[in-house]
Amino acid sequence: MMLTKFLFFYKFISETMRVALISLYNREFAFGLRYLSSFLKKEGFPTSIIFFKQVSTYPNHYNNLLLYAPSGFDEPWTEREMEIMLDLLEKLSPGLIGISLVSSHFELACEITRRIKKRMDTPIVWGGVHPTLCPEECIEHTDIVCVGEGEEAIVELADAISRGKDYTKIRNLWVRKKDGTIIKNELRPLIEDLDSLPFPDFDLEDKYYILNDSLTTEEPPVGGERLEYAYHMMTSRGCPFACAYCCNSEFKKIFKGKGLYVRRRSPENVVEEIEKFMEKRRIEIIHFWDDVFTFDEEWVERFKDVYSERIALPFVCYAHPAYTSKRVLKLLRDAGLIIVNLGIQSGSDRTNLYVYHRAQRAEDVIKGSLYMKELGLIRHYDLILDSPFEDDEDHRQTLELMLSLPRPFLLNTHSMCYFPKAEVTVRALKEGLITPEEVEGNAHKSTTAFLVDVTRPQPKLNLFWNILIGMTRYRVFPSWFIRLCSRNRFLRNHPGLMVPVVVNVVRILTKGKRIRDRYVRWRERRRRKKMEGFPIEVREENGTWYVTLRNPEKKKKRIMFSLDIYPLFQGRHPDRHLGWWNIYIDLPADGKKEIKVDYSFPFTVFEFDGKRHLAEKRWVGDFRDKETWYRVGFIVYSENGKLLGAKEIRVSPERVFEERRISLKDAFMDFLRTAPPKQNIFERVIGRIFRFFYKRAYPKEHAFFQNLPWLLYMMGEMEEEFKKLKEDVLSYSSAVPREEIKESIYKRYEEIFREEDETRGKMKEYVKYFRGKDPVLDAGCGKGEFLEILDKEGINAYGVEKNPVLFNHCINRGLKVEKGDVIEHLSSLENQSLGGIFASHLLEHLYPREVSDFIRLSYAKLKPGGVLVIELPNPSSLYSLLEFHRDLTHKTPLHPETVKFLVEDAGFKIKEFSFINPPEECLRLLESTGDDDKKLINKNFELLNKLLFGGRDFFLVAEKEG
Repeated sequence: MMLTKFLFFYKFISETMRVALISLYNREFAFGLRYLSSFLKKEGFPTSIIFFKQVSTYPNHYNNLLLYAPSGFDEPWTEREMEIMLDLLEKLSPGLIGISLVSSHFELACEITRRIKKRMDTPIVWGGVHPTLCPEECIEHTDIVCVGEGEEAIVELADAISRGKDYTKIRNLWVRKKDGTIIKNELRPLIEDLDSLPFPDFDLEDKYYILNDSLTTEEPPVGGERLEYAYHMMTSRGCPFACAYCCNSEFKKIFKGKGLYVRRRSPENVVEEIEKFMEKRRIEIIHFWDDVFTFDEEWVERFKDVYSERIALPFVCYAHPAYTSKRVLKLLRDAGLIIVNLGIQSGSDRTNLYVYHRAQRAEDVIKGSLYMKELGLIRHYDLILDSPFEDDEDHRQTLELMLSLPRPFLLNTHSMCYFPKAEVTVRALKEGLITPEEVEGNAHKSTTAFLVDVTRPQPKLNLFWNILIGMTRYRVFPSWFIRLCSRNRFLRNHPGLMVPVVVNVVRILTKGKRIRDRYVRWRERRRRKKMEGFPIEVREENGTWYVTLRNPEKKKKRIMFSLDIYPLFQGRHPDRHLGWWNIYIDLPADGKKEIKVDYSFPFTVFEFDGKRHLAEKRWVGDFRDKETWYRVGFIVYSENGKLLGAKEIRVSPERVFEERRISLKDAFMDFLRTAPPKQNIFERVIGRIFRFFYKRAYPKEHAFFQNLPWLLYMMGEMEEEFKKLKEDVLSYSSAVPREEIKESIYKRYEEIFREEDETRGKMKEYVKYFRGKDPVLDAGCGKGEFLEILDKEGINAYGVEKNPVLFNHCINRGLKVEKGDVIEHLSSLENQSLGGIFASHLLEHLYPREVSDFIRLSYAKLKPGGVLVIELPNPSSLYSLLEFHRDLTHKTPLHPETVKFLVEDAGFKIKEFSFINPPEECLRLLESTGDDDKKLINKNFELLNKLLFGGRDFFLVAEKEG
């Protein structure tokens, strides 16, 4: 009884204490605050979200035609708006106030906090990107700072405040006590099961919008990416990459040891969130804001099936050039993907690899773009310009990359911004390229000058390249013309002369596009209005569609009825149609007509007035895909071809290609009875042949006639399969390596041909290079011999092994090993996070491009002073080369000089190089013992021995200089 009373009292207190959450300029749709709000509501705490100001000018992914940005994203706030917010807070009287902020809004958050403190004695907690990066700076201006994920922390905080308990020991919180003492609590583990979180709070209740000197509870009008009837969401937390200009690289350091950084919701959970929202509000398009939506192919495959079946709305997502395989893009295209936002950042491989630490190359961008074009996807690219780390050659490579991409495409050109603690910022400050006043928090470039604006004052060199790169998005500027301008010294020295010409051309294009868009919208409104006046009802029974047409006019009317089938996400374009079938029908005055549509691809029969009719006009397109969902349109045209009305339904590919048999009697005799009056000679001849065979030779159904439509269809299917097979064969040489022998067989092979004790003895020689290096990665660690040696020496090391049998072997021996691909593992690490990398007989198992990627990634991930040790078979020795092919998993013989070149080209300094493991002495040629020409003969023997019996292996030690 006492427990019941306590729970009732606790629930009463929780429900009466309101939490107010403030979003500054509604950045990135305030996902963090919306999750906090739903989490608090789930625990019984009512919340109110106050959106203080709105992003005013946001990049428009759909008709971005600007080379100039009219203003920043954020309009200045006014005193009136500040007073409105303070009055609203007093009216709401919350027990806790939360403010979410990014670095560019640090000063605004300080001002809001200071003014709230003058009016109210309510605890204020800051959270978001900037407080997580710089808690020591933020705690000087507020009561509490939340570092990292805040769902669990804010509930504990609200609970403690509502019950009058101490909240200074809650994990993830920094608390400033009244005496000025700051308590820094430890971080809690990251939330790994994202499905356990309630869906973000997008309800309309308790939402307040302050803008234009007024307060409203209705969502303000939106534009650009913030399209009306669009739903915005995230399916994951964290990013698999650690780009030098991004906060994720620093977050990975902050949350190291706190669980998986990259986590993802299940496809079922994502779809359920959309369904819940669709019950309340209209949605026409989904925008996924994940940093990289395409990184998990297995997840994408599951998502495609669930999303296509239950949602099937067009959507937009972000991708990385390293994750744009044709299969992933096709899966997403078939699910509804229409626009891909691809981060290029720079066309210079040097800049991406060594400055931005992005594991990508220009060829990856081109390949992904060609795939997207082939699949009919809209391409939208992001570039970073105004980088002080790039020279003329880097700019020219970016220009050439953009000119090589298939047009048309959309483009956002961003000016380099410097965020606190990002690696690019630290480096720019160290090299004196920027001042502390240019770092976000002190500066506001990310909100006032984020987009490149060629009308803004800037250095001549930046202006010159910014104009040329920006011109690449417009087909009105030919590639040859842009290249010609890029080599003109006069324009290089006077780029300002290009500005009025280029900008005015773009303004004319923009104005023309706006006029065209208005016309299209007007025409669409008119079309819909006309269609509403012609009612069409559709129902389906036992695989047959029944269409009811009602005549809105009081007179007999002749119309053309059309069955039109096309892919769900490709639009009604003839090249993408599966097919259409038309027939003319007389509608009675003030009456209705029911049409039975007996459809079985590619055969369609219309039945009305007690008779069966074949289409008078028909066309079957080339597009056939049994994985794509389709729209079936029942469309009515006037006799002269004007659209009167339409009804569309969504159907699965199984329904479109349902295998239903058409009998000879129902099919070809219907064709003979209902053939169009106007036939050409060929149709007449075929008709007579069918009549002859039907009446004389084949009075019963015949398999050939019964299956003729499906025979034609299967011929088309075989052609498509042949095309896919051809693509696979042509792309095999550049494909990701596949395991060609079973893992268990490879382990037995190693046991036969590699002596473990001998291998361990040779590896001991490498220990000296890794003393004092922490941590050490054994890339492709095999059975873990070297890991055991390092462990005995007290060196912190771990391995990565892809082979599951060898991986389990290491685990059973108690070794620290991760399962996975070495290159993928390196890509996921923070830059400068390793002390050493050991790669013994690994690179010969990779393809040439992967070898280069491994070496360059190693340079990026090693700390200054870090060591890379590589051991490889020596193909310059013929004996070793013969042994090389004994291992079926070997792919690439690597010449010693080639390896040295790749290592030095990546930026390493080679400290040691040597040939090792020579063949047994008995295999070497004998030297001459005679006096005649002894020296010459022995010299030849020496050269021949070196060629035939040089060291079977070689190794090199390379250092990343600090």
